[in-house]
Amino acid sequence: MSGGRFNYAQYHIGQIAEQIQNTIEKNGKPRKKEYEWEEDKYYEFPEDIILEFKRAVAILKIAEIYANRIDYLLSGDDSEDNFRRRLKEELKGLNAQGTFKDIQTHYENYDIHGREHLNFDSLICLCADCHSKEHKK
Repeated sequence: MSGGRFNYAQYHIGQIAEQIQNTIEKNGKPRKKEYEWEEDKYYEFPEDIILEFKRAVAILKIAEIYANRIDYLLSGDDSEDNFRRRLKEELKGLNAQGTFKDIQTHYENYDIHGREHLNFDSLICLCADCHSKEHKK
């Protein structure tokens, strides 16, 4: 077996993340116009919107990993121990790829210190400056 509990729909999450990333990369860049009515540039979103797009990409990539790992667990392809190990490995892999380069996570509550990854209720995503300000409060 190889998953299938969600009919492999979790891969759509990754495709959405890729499309948003493509939009980020094309933002403000000139494009060859095929039709007269087309704009000279792909997109011209301001930096604050691009930051939100970057946050969305990071969150969607995390969501894809979670959906895929849960899919394998529910389909009987992973044991609970494998689920935990692979989830941790794949999430660390995202960080190594630079997925979170412009995004930092901050936990508003450290009641379960050392297992913060299980406390999504207090998790927020911030830019580096905002994260620094949160810790100075």
